[in-house]
Amino acid sequence: MKSASASSLFMILASLLLWGPPVIASDYFVSPSGSDTTGNGTVGNPWRTIQFAIDRVFPGDVLYLRGGVYNEQLITVRSGTTGSYITISTYGDESSFIDGTGVTSGNNGAIITHSYLRFRGFTIRNWLHNAMEILNCQFIELKRVHATSVMGGFHLTGAVHDFVVDSCVMSEYYGGDGGTGLTQHRTAACRFTTV
Repeated sequence: MKSASASSLFMILASLLLWGPPVIASDYFVSPSGSDTTGNGTVGNPWRTIQFAIDRVFPGDVLYLRGGVYNEQLITVRSGTTGSYITISTYGDESSFIDGTGVTSGNNGAIITHSYLRFRGFTIRNWLHNAMEILNCQFIELKRVHATSVMGGFHLTGAVHDFVVDSCVMSEYYGGDGGTGLTQHRTAACRFTTV
């Protein structure tokens, strides 16, 4: 009996070493009234900045943006996986704005360079260039994202494919003839779907 228990324990430990611990998806929250110092990312004690939170989410996690204005540029840091996208979404029916007013660290609202990501329900506004710069990544989903007061909406460059645009609004470009809603750089190998 003792050897059977030892054998079972050995098999469990070996499987953990080979495949790692099971992935446990979590919900995290940011709010303009939160704190990156004392917050822990829960709904009752949210973080303050989206980028601080993006640095801490992993495949399967959902990052909820509470209502308000976030004056910061977003830069992805890791990909989700086939069955476990990373999702960044406005919370419920609240209104969240990623606003370039006063931001000096970049000209695009978001720079997306990783795959298996979902973006849902927020507005990106007041950026000198594009709402989203999407570079060499796959399996990106945009749903109910509003791009406004930007030179361009969503700009795709490189090998971008399996790109889904669902119920997005792109309005009020200030780029004149150069302002566009959805653009593909001439070197991009892009396949996208609109719903």
